[in-house]
Amino acid sequence: MKAIDISVYQGRPGRDWWQRLARDGWELAIVGSWHGAGANPHAEANLLEAKRAGLYVATYVALNAGSGRAAVRNGKQACGRAWDDLVFVAIDCETDGISSPIVSAAIDEVEQEGLRPIIYTAYWWWHGHFGNPDSFRHMPLWSADYDLDPALTLSPAYGGWTEAKLVGKQYDGSTETRHPMLHGVEVDKNIFDDRFMEEGDVAAIAELRAELRQARKDLEKVITAMGKEIVRRDDDLQNSIETGIADLRARVTALENS
Repeated sequence: MKAIDISVYQGRPGRDWWQRLARDGWELAIVGSWHGAGANPHAEANLLEAKRAGLYVATYVALNAGSGRAAVRNGKQACGRAWDDLVFVAIDCETDGISSPIVSAAIDEVEQEGLRPIIYTAYWWWHGHFGNPDSFRHMPLWSADYDLDPALTLSPAYGGWTEAKLVGKQYDGSTETRHPMLHGVEVDKNIFDDRFMEEGDVAAIAELRAELRQARKDLEKVITAMGKEIVRRDDDLQNSIETGIADLRARVTALENS
């Protein structure tokens, strides 16, 4: 699957631009929403316009030495109405000062939102700046490797990842000497595994998210009711409410793990 990613620096290319990309065979748009020190004010508009043009949409959030959870929440706010349409959220790891707990917290935050997290990084940073840990080898990987070859290959391997976990490769991007353009806009070019995208079928994800949100609302209502009614000292009522809470919590957990 052909994909492009853009950041805050591309601004808002406009609806016609996204439609031209779709006609050219690009199928996935990844729009940066949080860049470590600030949000992309064009993220929501770009994602919505890309989706209307018929592209899958995703985002990436760049981590720094701060909170991984806050980075994801900032990205969510920037994505706005497009958040629930995202087929994945990439955790962007390429800034010194990031720690493994920060990465783990960001991953967990995305999962709690009912979305799929993946890791975006590159050999030069993960191996050369991060100590090459293999503790995230179970995560899907989107690797930056500007070899200009649109093939899903991982060479050299790093971080314990194998090509079985490689779901995307950024094979061409902006450097001092290269500035890939599409219809007048500078972009990064990628290739993604279409099987991975099919696993994130938008309709199925949306249905699961809706069910999860409803289960959480039901849980909150029961907990509120328990707080009001428990003062009556009715042991039978208390037992009934606590059983209901346990059942709902189990349901939420099952939905989060599905």
